[in-house]
Amino acid sequence: MYYNSEIENFSIDEKLIFLLIGSSIEKHDFALKNHIETNSVDWEKIILFCSEHGLTSILYKYLKSRNITNLIDNVNLEKIKSYYYYTLKNTVVKQEYFNKIQKVFSESHIEILPLKGSYLINNHYDDVGLRPMSDIDILIEENNLLKAKQILYNLGYTLIPARTSIEEKYGLQYNLQFSKKDSFIELHRNITPPYSNYNLNIDEFWKRKDKSNLSIENHIIHFCVHYNFNVNNRLVRLGWFYDIISVISKNETVIDWKYISEFCIKNNLINAVNPILKFLNKNYNINIPINLKAINSEEYEKRFNHNFSCVLKKENSKMIVEKNLNYSLKLKLITKWIDKIRYLFQLIFPQKKYMVYKHKKFIINGYIKELMSVFQKIN
Repeated sequence: MYYNSEIENFSIDEKLIFLLIGSSIEKHDFALKNHIETNSVDWEKIILFCSEHGLTSILYKYLKSRNITNLIDNVNLEKIKSYYYYTLKNTVVKQEYFNKIQKVFSESHIEILPLKGSYLINNHYDDVGLRPMSDIDILIEENNLLKAKQILYNLGYTLIPARTSIEEKYGLQYNLQFSKKDSFIELHRNITPPYSNYNLNIDEFWKRKDKSNLSIENHIIHFCVHYNFNVNNRLVRLGWFYDIISVISKNETVIDWKYISEFCIKNNLINAVNPILKFLNKNYNINIPINLKAINSEEYEKRFNHNFSCVLKKENSKMIVEKNLNYSLKLKLITKWIDKIRYLFQLIFPQKKYMVYKHKKFIINGYIKELMSVFQKIN
């Protein structure tokens, strides 16, 4: 019982968020409308939660398209309306940046593929105001990395240093970050970092690409792996589930589930992908015609359900993360003990202003608690 998502026991607000995540499915669309119309909703709490999880624009468009904006007070309606138009403007700007970058790379005969929000905005969502984007994620082949860096320099971008000098020294960054005014770019050479528990063959992703995009199957795999990787950092955004649900439900008849199954088995990704797919099948009635099994797979599924419930209930401190924190996984790849110690201190006292801003939610006490657990694991 401790692990179960216990959806029927959710509060009014929690159930609203749960249904909103699945509102691209007709059954949950109807259930959400009925839920809002028949319950007293704490709109301030809902809006605050949605803003933290990238769901505010989706909430606004839903209320508007179902003609039930009268059920929310004018002050809060104006809040979500303003958020939607801010997201719309921000996304259009980022889209323009991406289109310009893609054009320059194409002229240089270098192929780049959009990832996450960059892909969804250009290829999936009809309304670009629905999907907030903090940066532009791009995948590039390793052999084009040096040329790509020079192109971005020529476009006025500045390379953001690695989080610490030790990560730079040992090549622990799986992406390079660039900035220019309000434009941030993550240039990925791989989907997961070298220290991740979930490693995949990026060459197979490239071979199966569809024109200027990864295949729909590989995007689904990436979304699932991305979620699991971020659980390890306690950085989970429920808007990612809306992405996964809407992508699968809108492409249900063309998804090659056999390929997803074979790729996950071959790349040891079962425990990263299967818990999410089973959760969607059970709770959102999405047809997933594969059932992947691996050692401890049931434990991973229970852990996933528990973590989802904790995020929804704002009980992140009770989340169950991977046995090895990312810090300890990185420390295994840092060979010198003096560098291990320096790395831990650099995490506690980060010097790079950009990274301090980006990770401002990490307070000193949080660092110390996690680092103490790392010391226990490596002793």
